[in-house]
Amino acid sequence: LPPSRPPLARSYKSARLPSLEELNDICLKPTPQKRNCMPPLDLHDCISRVHPKGVVRERQWNAIQLRCQTHAEEATRLDRRGRSCLHAACAKKPPLNAIHSLV
Repeated sequence: LPPSRPPLARSYKSARLPSLEELNDICLKPTPQKRNCMPPLDLHDCISRVHPKGVVRERQWNAIQLRCQTHAEEATRLDRRGRSCLHAACAKKPPLNAIHSLV
C-alpha cells in the first residue's frame, strides 16, 4: 500500500478576494506612460533607421521630410563615414519628395 498523504493545510477562509470595486480600480487604472530615455534623433539617425518596405517606410520618409523643414541645419552635417544626409538617403532609395526636402 502507498503511504497515505497528510491532508492539505490550506485555509480558504483566510484568503480574501478583492471586491468588484478593487478589481475595477486595478483593471481600469491607466497604464503609466513610458519615458523616452533615448536622446532626440538627428536627421542621419532617422535616415539610417528607415524600414526597407511597407507603410512604415512611407511614414518614416514623411517624418524625415518634416525633420528637414524643422531642423534644416542638420541636412548639412556629415555622419561618421563622411556622408551627407543626401548621400545616406540615396542609399535607402528614397521617394523623390524626400530628396527635394534634403536639397
